[in-house]
Amino acid sequence: MTNDIYSSIFESNHFQKLNALNVSAEHPAILHGISGSLWAFIAVALYRQANGQVLVVLDEPERAEKLRDDCATIIG
Repeated sequence: MTNDIYSSIFESNHFQKLNALNVSAEHPAILHGISGSLWAFIAVALYRQANGQVLVVLDEPERAEKLRDDCATIIG
């Protein structure tokens, strides 16, 4: 069931648009105004697109730890 939810999110129109941006070191994405665990889904989508390297800068260590945990859960 969880995989179905993840697939629904990653295959949604919004995430397809994110993938179409072709984010890279030469073309970085600067994102803001995203709330909750949606950050983790976006980070994982960018991680998959970049084949493994993504830098996320957050304003609080607790938020960074939460993001790390959420990403680990999504990636498996």
